[in-house]
Amino acid sequence: MRVCFLFRDFTGGLAGVTVNSDARLSNLQAIAKRSALFSNEKARQAALVTRVTKIKVKYEGSPEPCTMIMNKNISTPHDCAKHLPEPIRKRAVIAYVNGKPWDMHTPLTEECTLNFAHFKDTLEARLNMVNKVFWRSSSFLLGYTIERAFKEKHFVTLHSWPAPTIKSGSFVYDAALSIGTWNPTPTERQILGATIQRLRMEAVPFERLTVNAAVAKQIFEDNKFKYEQIDEIAASSENNTVTMYRCGDHVDLSCGPMISDSSHVGDFTVVSVHPFETPVGLLHRFQGISLPAAFTMSPFAKNVLQARAEVMNTVGLPAEAVRKPEDPQAQANDAAEDEVDYDHEDHTPKERQAAH
Repeated sequence: MRVCFLFRDFTGGLAGVTVNSDARLSNLQAIAKRSALFSNEKARQAALVTRVTKIKVKYEGSPEPCTMIMNKNISTPHDCAKHLPEPIRKRAVIAYVNGKPWDMHTPLTEECTLNFAHFKDTLEARLNMVNKVFWRSSSFLLGYTIERAFKEKHFVTLHSWPAPTIKSGSFVYDAALSIGTWNPTPTERQILGATIQRLRMEAVPFERLTVNAAVAKQIFEDNKFKYEQIDEIAASSENNTVTMYRCGDHVDLSCGPMISDSSHVGDFTVVSVHPFETPVGLLHRFQGISLPAAFTMSPFAKNVLQARAEVMNTVGLPAEAVRKPEDPQAQANDAAEDEVDYDHEDHTPKERQAAH
């Protein structure tokens, strides 16, 4: 049967193409299924904590250090922040537990030291980590909007995104759209970004969950790309496990960490979409730029960033999928990629272009 492609629940004269419909779960059904399985597994793991054990958490930040008595495997850095001045909690992007990055909503597992990092942090190492976390989270949210943008008739299969590479000029997400080559209009790109603007107002937390490979396969059985990546991800982990995150009802693979919640995202723009062929079929690379809510930017500066981000970001792509070699901006992107010192704790199969 021939059907017409349109965005869901939006108007404004969006362009359409025709594709063959396919009998499978709709996008929203697959999203709801993954979220329900995530909730079930999270509840199962929480039920394993049958006794409340108190731990000392030594906060080392401003306005002054203090020691809190919290609950092992229950209390999170966000819970700890509730005992501190409200501005500290609101600006915290990630926590540092025993000196290592930690998600704000992930329970503490032992007595520890605690601090928080934010977008205006004075320590360069923490600021660099916050930037990486923000870009990773932006790619995650880009997947959120891609998966929800299209009519129920047209199934979207999210593929992967490369590890955060800030110098590349844009964060990205690769997806299979099953609608042939698609070149969105400016209005359509604006609609994609508007989805995240609405999510921002709700301050939706990012939840982390680590599971075994069997559970991960059950959660992602409706996404062939994610499903096929799971064994490799589990094999490369210390405990043969797979880590995933949820924001709202959107579940995706990532080793994290992620930002505390969606309120940290300010302006979010989908700048360009580039189709490219791979051994697994036609994919579209969605590219975006975003600004933390803690900052503002002039229209001129934003236009400069958008112009740079419009060029295809080649980070993580196989050589045969990239643009013409004489493209100077793409060459600059390549040079930036070569300069990146990848954090191997972050670089996992689901966060790179796996079509090889």
